[in-house]
Amino acid sequence: MIEEVGDLVRLVSEAGPDDKAELYTQLGLKLTYYPEKQYVEARIAPEPPHVLR
Repeated sequence: MIEEVGDLVRLVSEAGPDDKAELYTQLGLKLTYYPEKQYVEARIAPEPPHVLR
């Protein structure tokens, strides 16, 4: 399983901007930048079919 996660990290890091945007959208990833604090808040809210009930 660890090797699979490593492969996924590598694939995402090498993906083009459009592919990353699609992946982040599917995962429900939302990044909010607070410039006064130089802080990024990351939230993820996956939706079906990515969530098993």
